[in-house]
Amino acid sequence: MKTEEDLLRCAYEVADQYRDGLWPEWRNKQWQDIWKFLITMLRYRCPGFTDKQYGKALNQAFLDSR
Repeated sequence: MKTEEDLLRCAYEVADQYRDGLWPEWRNKQWQDIWKFLITMLRYRCPGFTDKQYGKALNQAFLDSR
């Protein structure tokens, strides 16, 4: 079972990978669509949390990274 620490680590990785251009096809999309994609990636990598927890973790990751 994944912990909240695992969730935050995964969220940080997803945020960094997005910023590093891992998914260039998402660069010119609407932020709302990008956010949904990033949440999907986070959910895939770290299953078992609520939508609210994924959003909070990803938001924190973008604030903390770089």
